[in-house]
Formats: sequence, structure tokens, C-alpha cells
Amino acid sequence: MIIQRQTWHSMTRLLIAERKGSVQVEMYAKKQRWGGTAWIYGLWVEPQYRRQGKADELLSMAEYVAAQHGHKSVMLEWKQQDTPVEVLHWYLRRGYKEKRFSGEGDYYLLEKQLQFNMKREIKFRGKSLDSEEWVYGSLIEYPNKATSIYTKLPNNQAGLMFQENRVIPATVGQFTGMKDNAGNDIYEGDIVSYPDLDMGTITTPVVYDAGAMCVEGGSYLLCEYADKCTVVGNIYKNTYSY
Repeated sequence: MIIQRQTWHSMTRLLIAERKGSVQVEMYAKKQRWGGTAWIYGLWVEPQYRRQGKADELLSMAEYVAAQHGHKSVMLEWKQQDTPVEVLHWYLRRGYKEKRFSGEGDYYLLEKQLQFNMKREIKFRGKSLDSEEWVYGSLIEYPNKATSIYTKLPNNQAGLMFQENRVIPATVGQFTGMKDNAGNDIYEGDIVSYPDLDMGTITTPVVYDAGAMCVEGGSYLLCEYADKCTVVGNIYKNTYSY
């Protein structure tokens, strides 16, 4: 699955596409005249792959991406002139509610409240300025460009709760909230490897791009591969040909 992004001043458009179909999402910084901030459109599945769950998969990914970017709901429209009424009923079964509709029943504006659990442990890592060892904890960036990570101390250490560790700013990466197939935490800046039908094995760094943790230069969401990938290193100590 490929995710292509276009960004303007206050709007980001994502094309989520694969060989069997595609869907698009537009996301805005402010509420638009149609009443929302995230709009799904252009859902298409090639005829030979319909009724196989592909539309569900594409729509779910569009909803997930919107939630990752902080949107609480998504909206879309159904027009009788474009799609059969069965499609309207399918949207309703998927949790979409009527927001507006025409008196003739040939047009519906639909909205779905997103309920993805986007809460995750917020922590960072960075290499200590003193020892170049990794330290993990809460990040503080000072106005003078100094960067520290505070680690929690056991209660018996002189009554102190946290220890400040000055770190090398370029090595700071955020925890993605995901683990690899061995149960290791995956951080921004890690290098992961996972199987691919066409390429055999793909080795790629984890990057933060367009509000999401991605692989392959931002083309794919990490969440699609986390359960089958392995952390093999990080960009600060390994050199790979990606």
C-alpha cells in the first residue's frame, strides 16, 4: 500500500493506493463550510476485487490516518447518481451517521466519529553527551538549543525523582508506540527489516512524516508492518543501502 501526500498552507491530501484500489483523504487545520476537518472521497476498488473486503480495508486505513493526524471525525458524501443505494447502507453499517440529506433521498452527507485508541506511552531516547549511551525518558528542549532527557529514579536515591541527562539533539527520537516481532520498542530513527513479496526483504529507517510514523521514506505507515518487522539497528550506528 502506497501513501502519497500533497500539502498546502492549511490542507493535506493523502492518496492511499494499491493495485486493487484507492481512496483519498483531505485534512484541514480548521473546520470547513461542510462542517468538518477531514473528508474522505474517491473510494474505488477494481471490479474483479469487489466483495472481498478490499473497500473495508481501504476505508479503515483512511479513517486511521485521519485519527493519527488528530481528527475526531471524518465525513463523506453519497450521491444516488454516482453509486447504488447498497453503498449508502454499507456506510451506515460501518458507523456513519446522516448529517444532512436531500428531501428526495438522492444525496446524503455522512459523518463518523473516530474511536481509535491513539493514546500511547510518550517517551524519547537520545545519546548522552557524556557517555554516548542511550538514555530514555521525557524530553525537554531549552531555548538555548540544549536538549535533555529526564529519567525517573528509584525512590531511594536521595529523594530525587528524576535525573537530567544532556543528550545529543540529532540523536533524539520518539517512541512509536509499537513493538517489533520480538517485543522490542520501535523508535524513530530505528532501522527495521521485514519481508516483502516483490523485494524479498526490505530494510528501512523509521521516520516521522506528515504526523505519522512511517517507513520507506514516508511512503508506508509503520503500523502496517510493525508486527512482522525486526529492529536491526538505528541510523546513528549502522550504514545500510535502503
